[in-house]
Amino acid sequence: MSPILGIVSSRRGAPPGAFESIATASLSGVNTATFSSIPATYKHLQIRYHGLSASGATPNLELNGDTGSNYRYHGLYGSAGAVAAGGSLNTYYNIDLGNYGGSSIYPEVIIIDLIDYASTTKLKTLRSFFGNDRNSASLNDVGLSSCLWLDTTAINEIRIYTSGAGNWSAGATVALYGIKGA
Repeated sequence: MSPILGIVSSRRGAPPGAFESIATASLSGVNTATFSSIPATYKHLQIRYHGLSASGATPNLELNGDTGSNYRYHGLYGSAGAVAAGGSLNTYYNIDLGNYGGSSIYPEVIIIDLIDYASTTKLKTLRSFFGNDRNSASLNDVGLSSCLWLDTTAINEIRIYTSGAGNWSAGATVALYGIKGA
């Protein structure tokens, strides 16, 4: 076995039962979902989003109601062989870096990890993986982004909302999971 394959095969994912559902929200016809009173009993959190939104309405995230310029984010994304990078200090975390906005007919999927969310001694790190299929070679996207929330407060509220005008379409959902672990 090659050394690289040995390293890859020795890595294990989360053990069975490590993910626990905290809450799920249907986003159909609304532009905001808020998870509040999040228990501090997990090691990490994960958000799973599947959405269809009005054109130009991209999903954003705020923590604990913070609308100050405390979100430092950056990422890489690609479309039709082109690669781009972006980053900013903002009043929210632009989860998908505004990759052509939402669409009412083409879905987008996003997975966001919130690392050590309950710590009161660390700035919070978020990372996301996102992608969509617009049935067009020039508009399909896939990307990775990360965010540093410049606050040591434990996260107990997460608000996901659309930018610009428009609500999520029927079938859009967002789910919050707690990840157990050491």
